[in-house]
This record gives sequence, C-alpha cells and structure tokens, in this order.
Amino acid sequence: MVNYSINIVAIIGIAYMFYGFLYGMVMLVIMFRHQKDKPDTFEPFLYLAGAIVVTALIFITGLILFFNGWRFDLLMQISQLFLAIVIFYLSIKDVLHNLEK
Repeated sequence: MVNYSINIVAIIGIAYMFYGFLYGMVMLVIMFRHQKDKPDTFEPFLYLAGAIVVTALIFITGLILFFNGWRFDLLMQISQLFLAIVIFYLSIKDVLHNLEK
C-alpha cells in the first residue's frame, strides 16, 4: 500500500527528486570541463563520484519524503524545510564556485 498526501514535506520531496537529477547533470558537465583542463588529475573522478553518490542520496531522500512525509508532525516538517534550504544553498554555492574555475 502506498500512501501520500500533498503537504510541505511532499513538495520538498518532489523538489529533492527534481534537484537530485539536475544536480547530477550539472556535476557531470563540470566533470567534463575539468577533465579537458586537467586530464591527468584525480579531480574528475571526485566529480564523478560526487555526482553519482550525491544525486542518488538526494533522489532517494526525495522519494522517502514524498511517500512518508504525511507521517511527519509539524516540527519535523519545519525541520525538513530548513534542512532543504541549507542543502539547496550549499549545493548551488558549490556549483557556482566550480563553474568559476
């Protein structure tokens, strides 16, 4: 049985799923850019590992929040909102910093 309802946590879950996919694609583009600049370094592998692991974790977290977010009480929902804001801010900051290089 699958239960879901649309509340703030379900919306955050949908945003996580979308953002996980988008973040993975952007990290792969950054990886290919750095691979052309520095082909013999370890840095492109770190971008690939980060793109795979972080994308998978964000997407799985989005699925969990979407399908189980209806169980959260108000305090848990607010904490997930604050956590999502921090994650989005730090990952956007990371992408913008890497695009400047």
